Amino acid sequence: MKETGQTRVLGRGDERAAAGLLLDAIDERRVVAIVYDDGKGERTTREIEPLGLLRLGPWTVPAWCRLRDDARVFRLDRIRAVRLTDERFAPRPGVDLEALARRGGR
Repeated sequence: MKETGQTRVLGRGDERAAAGLLLDAIDERRVVAIVYDDGKGERTTREIEPLGLLRLGPWTVPAWCRLRDDARVFRLDRIRAVRLTDERFAPRPGVDLEALARRGGR
C-alpha cells in the first residue's frame, strides 16, 4: 500500500489506512507529510519522521516533527491526510521510540 506522491485524505475511522502507510514509512525510514488536528482543533501541515506506532490509550505515532524541530507524539485519530514522500531520513541521536513512549504524548 504505497502512495508516494499521492495524498490519502482520511475521514473519522480511517486510522487503519493511515497505519498501513505509516508502517511502510517506518520500515523504509521515509518522511511522511501529514495534515494534523491538534488538541485545540488547530490544523497544521507537517513533515514527520515516524519511529513507530504505539498504543498509549489511543494509537499514536512517535516521530520527529520538522515543523516544530522537536520530537512529538501524534494521535493517529487526529491525522486527517497522509502522504509518503520519496525522502528517507537517518536516525537522530537521542530520539528513539522508548524515549518518546516515556513522554506519553507530551
